[in-house]
Amino acid sequence: MNWLWIALLAGAVTGLRRRYLDRPTLPIYAKDFDGEILRIGACHALVRRASAAPGGTVVCVPGFLEEVWYFDGLYEGADLDCVYLNNADYHVTTVAPEARAQSVAWERPLPYAVGTIPYDAAVLNQVLLHVVRDGPVRLHGHSRGGAVVLEAALQNPELHRRLEIEYVLEAPVLPEGRIHPSLALAGTAPGLWLLPALFPLLQRLPMRQLGRLAFGPPHGQKLELASRLWFNARRARTVVTNVRDIQSWMSSRTTDAYAVFHQANAWILVAEMDLILSRRHMARSAHRAGGAVRVVEVPATSHMLAQDAPAAIPPLTRGGEPLVAPREA
Repeated sequence: MNWLWIALLAGAVTGLRRRYLDRPTLPIYAKDFDGEILRIGACHALVRRASAAPGGTVVCVPGFLEEVWYFDGLYEGADLDCVYLNNADYHVTTVAPEARAQSVAWERPLPYAVGTIPYDAAVLNQVLLHVVRDGPVRLHGHSRGGAVVLEAALQNPELHRRLEIEYVLEAPVLPEGRIHPSLALAGTAPGLWLLPALFPLLQRLPMRQLGRLAFGPPHGQKLELASRLWFNARRARTVVTNVRDIQSWMSSRTTDAYAVFHQANAWILVAEMDLILSRRHMARSAHRAGGAVRVVEVPATSHMLAQDAPAAIPPLTRGGEPLVAPREA
């Protein structure tokens, strides 16, 4: 009889997993955006142009489960082009996004699977080729977005050298990194197999309260961002692909990858109290970059480092003059 109940339970969980693996997720937030929305493969680029010729361009890449509004308010210069690159197969959390999204003639098929770091990196390089108007150019990636930025440079180093890009990798997924031990079970094969069946439960969690445990006391908008994490990907399958790929990328990439930043301005910002990624492995990886990267360990910060200490983000300059002042906490 016990075996019968186990078989019934296993069948029920399997059925739930199949049901929710590709069930569409509805976003719970939409923000007005005064700019272009470009559809590039399974990604979208939200482009806010300067009122005149830009003094510089910032391209922002959010992390796992995040929306582009993680960077909202961080780069507000009137003479700055700002491009927010949405993760592949994530919702565009703007008002009437599908009606406003424009296809682009220069889009090309990509040899990577949707949901992987290389896929988003290849889209990022298309943005650099076809959307960026003028330098200096900064690529700012948070968490998984940091890996996307590094992977983009590795995919096309000549393009990145020609554009004289500077890099900010904030609390990033790095070569030879690890997820935080407290989340290790979620990244195992059984954890990932169960995740789609648990997706409805995860969406009902009180993320504002749990966000305090993961990201510390409220600063800026981080608890609002945390409350929407489980609604940003379009389906559970994408989340599973993201997690598998993040772990695969960290284990397959070595710290030799940092050589691509040689002669570029590059920063890796490490949070003091990161409970999403292993701070120890992140710092060890970053310091192995040698002189190619400036490593800044920022005290009293969580994984959402820019929300806790926006002034820690290096100012974007041109000719020694700041183009945009750091946002205050």
